[in-house]
Amino acid sequence: MLTQLTAIDWRPFIPIFIIYGLLLVSALQDIIRHRAERRHFWLWLSVIVLITTFGPVLYFLFGRRQNA
Repeated sequence: MLTQLTAIDWRPFIPIFIIYGLLLVSALQDIIRHRAERRHFWLWLSVIVLITTFGPVLYFLFGRRQNA
């Protein structure tokens, strides 16, 4: 199994990993910065962290628009 992973050329995926990391960090910064204004803070925090691929996107599409 490990030899199969080392045989993969990971260089084409580096931009995807960087974009995902930036999206994750910016979503976490936004929700923590506006913690008092967000309804369902813990729900959105868990969505961002646990639904790794789409969690930050869902937060920016739906969670950020919430008013206090």
